[in-house]
Amino acid sequence: MSQTRSWMVLLLGAIGCTRPADTVSPTPAIETTTEPLPAEDIPPRLTQAETAELLAAVGSDELFASMSKLTEAGQAEVAKQELREFFSALSKRVAAQADVQKRHELAMAHLFLLNNVGRVANFGGPEVMADAQVAEMVLTEVPPHSPLWSIAPYALVHVVIGMTGKPSEYDGYLAQVFEHPDSSTAGAALFSSAMHHASLGDEESMQALQKRLAEPRFADTPWLTELEQFLASPVLPGRRVPDFSIPALQEGTQPVTAASLKGSVVLLDLWATWCGPCVLDRSELHEAHDQYADPAKGGLKIVSVAFDATPDDVVRYQAEKWSMPWFNGFAEPSTPEAKALAQAFAMTSLPKWVLIDGDGTVLAVSPGLHAGNLHAQLETTFSR
Repeated sequence: MSQTRSWMVLLLGAIGCTRPADTVSPTPAIETTTEPLPAEDIPPRLTQAETAELLAAVGSDELFASMSKLTEAGQAEVAKQELREFFSALSKRVAAQADVQKRHELAMAHLFLLNNVGRVANFGGPEVMADAQVAEMVLTEVPPHSPLWSIAPYALVHVVIGMTGKPSEYDGYLAQVFEHPDSSTAGAALFSSAMHHASLGDEESMQALQKRLAEPRFADTPWLTELEQFLASPVLPGRRVPDFSIPALQEGTQPVTAASLKGSVVLLDLWATWCGPCVLDRSELHEAHDQYADPAKGGLKIVSVAFDATPDDVVRYQAEKWSMPWFNGFAEPSTPEAKALAQAFAMTSLPKWVLIDGDGTVLAVSPGLHAGNLHAQLETTFSR
């Protein structure tokens, strides 16, 4: 197995969605079938070698090699165009594949790579977004017990459901994945669901899922331990936000602190210009700012902190992409100050959102605030 392929198979799924750009010719409609595949003699999960073979069949090795080469050469725009073309072509292959099993395999490889490419290539944006049509086809055709759901060590099913933009429509499907014959795949789905509910302050649902993870069949999986570590975070709904001081991006602007924001509802946004899912969040943040920043409509304060190499990277991004007309802070990742901030807010990945009320109490955090949930949470907050 090649080094690139082995490394790729072991990647954890990143939260974020992508779809081919509008500049690429549209994907042909995918005709779905509800005819199930024979269930007998189907193993509960794919082996690592089978996963690597499936991904290699769609050209993943070549894609990652090209992305690495272009990224190292500083040719981000060329890399983005190559990604657009790759996923557009793969979507068309999915649509054209008449063999049900092969179509499922192509589609799952497509979604797995979409989910991971932003982290691997360290870039992304509106130009690379998820193909919701492929996601919906997978959730219509691929059985919840399929070994294909074991393609990622993290619960890919949650990411795929988020890609559709209609997560509530797939609650029944997700409940069936909880019963997947592979305990690690089922446990991953339970873990990510529990984490989602905990991040929104839904203690009752979280505890029910935590109880499931304590069952004997999950004893050899890491998911209960992972959930317990997440629940030990100092930044969860109902807990006091830690003290912090965030230096401003622009010289001459005073830093913001927990004390200076007291009395306001605050959305803390930890992000980076190189983070694909973070970049996709910019439009949602601008919508939230437009709707709630006016004091008469709630007075929402957004505080963005960019974990980039230089302030110029962020300034250039704001000039060319999204203006982000609110407080912008900067934290160079290698500095002690940035590391202390990341630790205070239990930041294990980007993006990380924390919604805080006027008394300094955490209302909701990632991942629950993502996948289209921010607007509903803000609406609830400002209607109290």
